[in-house]
Amino acid sequence: MNEFKTQIEEEGISCTIIKYLGTAFRVTLPETIDGLAVKAVGDYAFAGCTSLIAISIPTKITTIKSNAFWGCTRLKSITLSSDMTTIEDSVFHDCTNLTNITLPSKLTVIGDGAFWGCTNLIELNIPHQVTRIGDSAFYNCTGLTAITLPRSLISIGDYAFDNCISLAEVSFPDTITSIGDYALSGCTSLTNIVLPDRVTHIGNYALSGCTHLTAVTFPSNLTNIGNYVFYKCSALNPAIRDSIKSRFGNRVLTR
Repeated sequence: MNEFKTQIEEEGISCTIIKYLGTAFRVTLPETIDGLAVKAVGDYAFAGCTSLIAISIPTKITTIKSNAFWGCTRLKSITLSSDMTTIEDSVFHDCTNLTNITLPSKLTVIGDGAFWGCTNLIELNIPHQVTRIGDSAFYNCTGLTAITLPRSLISIGDYAFDNCISLAEVSFPDTITSIGDYALSGCTSLTNIVLPDRVTHIGNYALSGCTHLTAVTFPSNLTNIGNYVFYKCSALNPAIRDSIKSRFGNRVLTR
């Protein structure tokens, strides 16, 4: 299989695909190469493969390293291994045509920048074991209209959904405790946010620029709210704006 460049791992019993050398539109990764079990797709292995439209990854390949599919601008569909537990940083960065992906049920972590700039991703269900969504994980996913967040989720990283301009609704699970800086900044289609009672931290500019946001429900246990969380949220109901100002001070609204 000369279209795959590999690196031998585990004292010669397995290998990692470190570079795809082919030009096929559709690729199914092999379970073995030269008698060695394929266990992982390496860093940047498919980066810049602009001919690639669809790829299927067998169950035994449980690891996809950072930036593996960076800039695969024609990639529309990917089938992931059902045993995968982590999507590492920037794996699908700038896969601008990605529309169809089912995340495996065993997934626990979505890494930093994992889906950065996937502008044709419209809807996504986050599996029920994911505890963390990384920084900038869905940054500039401008086509994303709906996302289902699981009850296992504890934190949303900085810039996680920044500039998701089509995201009209986010339902936070009761388990979430932390929302990062700029996490939902620039989500201009959001109109209403309900923050669960376990949320104790909201980062700087977390909801800034949400120009159609009219209503917010705050948790009673909120102890740490950053600066300019509602900066440029011009549609906020006046009563809610006054309540925010009374509880947290003007720094939350303006700079």
